[in-house]
Amino acid sequence: MHGYVIDTDGHPLADISVTNGRDVVATDATGRFTLDRVTPFVVIGRTASHTSEQWWLPADSEELRFVLRPHAPTLPFEFVHLTDTHMSLPSSSALEHMDFGLYKEGSLPAEITEFLTTLPQRAPEAQAVFITGDLVDHGLAEEFAAYTEALAGSPLPVHVIAGNHDHMNGRHGSVVSRNDYLTNEGDPELYERFLGPRWYSFDVPGLHVVAMDWHTHELGIDHELQNAWLVADLGRIQPGSPWILLFHDQPGSSLLDHAPWQPVAAFSGHWHTSRVVDVDGTLHVNSPTTFFASLDYSPPAYRRVTWDGERITMRTETVRIVMRSPSQVTRR
Repeated sequence: MHGYVIDTDGHPLADISVTNGRDVVATDATGRFTLDRVTPFVVIGRTASHTSEQWWLPADSEELRFVLRPHAPTLPFEFVHLTDTHMSLPSSSALEHMDFGLYKEGSLPAEITEFLTTLPQRAPEAQAVFITGDLVDHGLAEEFAAYTEALAGSPLPVHVIAGNHDHMNGRHGSVVSRNDYLTNEGDPELYERFLGPRWYSFDVPGLHVVAMDWHTHELGIDHELQNAWLVADLGRIQPGSPWILLFHDQPGSSLLDHAPWQPVAAFSGHWHTSRVVDVDGTLHVNSPTTFFASLDYSPPAYRRVTWDGERITMRTETVRIVMRSPSQVTRR
């Protein structure tokens, strides 16, 4: 399998990272690359100077073509961190006999749309949005369809990763993971169908961003493959360069022990709590839920995260809930 990467004028782009989900290669002087088929996707590395809305393609043809356009993110680089949006469709027939547990829904499609479209007012300096999993509540196709439609209206680029709920496919059965962790079973097929690759990377000025799938890693479905990819991906940047990790749960030794060097920060959710702690120089940022109160009684919130080229700083912004009637809730 081979392909090429060009700019919008048709000129070849050299030294662009391309991955099959295991190996990472660089395009040559003619913009070409060659890879084996390993995962269902081929993904290009968006850089601090070039990006593309079509940053991945199915690995189902012999020749692939990527087009990158110039873009110019700036320092300081601010992004909005959301997590555990748990969007659901309570009117769905698939949910009629389902036990909703602690809450019937975390958010509704209109609430995600409204939040994203008001980001220029909420975070005027933000240049991107990172959402670290449990995007939808039951992992159903109709939930993913509504979620992708909501994301399409965002005025900022949105980068997402999967959480355990995103792999439920309507099944809430419990399993014990390879690390003796009680969680739900997982099937990433629907996530990949609607949202594409489950691990990838890209660059912002002076910072490498790595996104990975915690749940399938924890279940042992593809942890060795993800670990191998992480080593190959970091092997394409200068050793010791700053990087951050987007992971649904806080990363442990089963991932970080395989990293050639440690991230400056890891952003996660999963626990529905608000927690920021420095562990041996890595800032672990576990953010609260945005559309309902967290389990530690922290209010609905999101983080505004700034990378100034040397360090990360944060502001936590609460989301005010306005009750208009028993059946109508808006969040501001």
